[in-house]
Amino acid sequence: GEALASSQGTLSAPAGRTIEAIAVFRCKAAAAVHGATDASGDTADPLQRIRAVLNPEHRSRGDTTSLEEYKKAVQLFAAHEQAHPNLFGSLLALIMHTMFSTPTLDSPNQWSIAKPVMPLIFCAPAEFERQRAEFLNAQSSAREPRIREIYDQLFSKLAPAHNNPGMFNVILRNNDTFSKQLCSFCRDLRRE
Repeated sequence: GEALASSQGTLSAPAGRTIEAIAVFRCKAAAAVHGATDASGDTADPLQRIRAVLNPEHRSRGDTTSLEEYKKAVQLFAAHEQAHPNLFGSLLALIMHTMFSTPTLDSPNQWSIAKPVMPLIFCAPAEFERQRAEFLNAQSSAREPRIREIYDQLFSKLAPAHNNPGMFNVILRNNDTFSKQLCSFCRDLRRE
């Protein structure tokens, strides 16, 4: 994770997109595992369910990926995640620290950093809670209640997906809006 950040605390746009894509894949894979039935309530074909979750726009043209290939990819990803259990948490900690503590973070870099935050929160909810507590505890007593209210209002939009992985796709569709709101929140923090 730290290799993605320069000495100025910025994240390149390609690195931000890569982190976001990996975290989104992890969220969608979790949603595929939890969504074991189709709309009629019948058990869905596993290959169709995986394709529907990983490719919600139904771009099936040219998709020749077999169920075995999906299973192998999931196993490799699970093995990597097991070997590095705090991978997503470390990335989330690095990104949130950069967003909240870099005083001169300009708008284009801030957007690159904000994009992976939502999917990383879904991948590492315990780290998010730790970061939340650390951030709010660092505020002055006069400033903390107002910051807590705005912070909780912003991040409460993600709550439906925390206990229901099937909601990841629905919530992730709003990632651009959430990223804009997160950038605005950070700019407002710096103005105070």
